[in-house]
Amino acid sequence: MTIAFEFAGSVLLFWLAGRGIDGWLGTAPWAQIVGSLIGWGGGFAHVFYKAKRMEAEEQAAKERARK
Repeated sequence: MTIAFEFAGSVLLFWLAGRGIDGWLGTAPWAQIVGSLIGWGGGFAHVFYKAKRMEAEEQAAKERARK
């Protein structure tokens, strides 16, 4: 469940940053769109690598249990 919140949080954070930039520069909605895409990409990468790390740790725990 934590991973889902981390993904959503990154998208929300970058969208809000884009919204702030749009308000400052008057470029709505372009920075919001770019911010959402950056948040989505970063969130996906974070979830992907965290899942890989968790899988490797689980595999290592199984190997230790066998010995």
